[in-house]
Amino acid sequence: MDNFKSHYLQHFETIRCLGKRGFGIVFEARNKLDDGKYAMKKIPFPSRQESRDRVLHEVKALPELDHENIVKYFNAWLEEPPRSCQEETDNQWMSYSNCMDTSSNITTGPTDTTRDSRKEQKATIQYLYIQMELCQTHSLIERLKNGTLCRDIIYILNIFNQIIEGVEYIHSQKFIHRDLKPSNILFISDDQIKIGDFGSVTKMIKSDIWNEYDSKQRCLNEQHTNQVGTQLYMSPEQILGKPYNFKVDIYSLGIILFELLNSYNIIINY
Repeated sequence: MDNFKSHYLQHFETIRCLGKRGFGIVFEARNKLDDGKYAMKKIPFPSRQESRDRVLHEVKALPELDHENIVKYFNAWLEEPPRSCQEETDNQWMSYSNCMDTSSNITTGPTDTTRDSRKEQKATIQYLYIQMELCQTHSLIERLKNGTLCRDIIYILNIFNQIIEGVEYIHSQKFIHRDLKPSNILFISDDQIKIGDFGSVTKMIKSDIWNEYDSKQRCLNEQHTNQVGTQLYMSPEQILGKPYNFKVDIYSLGIILFELLNSYNIIINY
């Protein structure tokens, strides 16, 4: 471990912290070779296989998603630094200004995953890095809060239509996002958005034809009863721990549309 070389430090230069998302920290980083700028998500990698599988959901889902309204995925890798190096790097990363929690609500998830992430941040020496497309600093939630979102109704509906198209594509690829909210709606430009943060994504199951005597399907169905998501945007069936399907994303869309239309005195132009 004395000869440890970080792939991240060898190939990237940290520019600034963009915030905390899910269980990870997101930074803007410059690739030293191509000079391109990327969003880099760093996640403590838990030791339990069950928890690892949940963390890897995002990595496994992103390569399958290629759409103009989905944050683009480039690469992912694991690093296992010496413990002293790990602590020093963590302190250095967290010292960057503007490193704050960008979530508007506490994200809830399976109890063991939440416990593992807190408990093993000190014990683990492995990190998962995810290299993604860089978006603008302010997500939809910041624009809603600081009043910088354009108030024209045509503009609002255009933004919402892009969110719908992204969600429609996610569903067409047999995924459920499960954590749609304004802090996960990112801007590439002032009039183009991308859906990000797929840490809660899951594969769809055919619950309509689920056979209660089929143990395999029953196991899959249990994956769709976990309270994963942000409570304000969670559907009643999610909150109650009941079986659900892709319609939970549609419920979240309704809350987002309500916020878009009610946060301002919308100017309607005909």
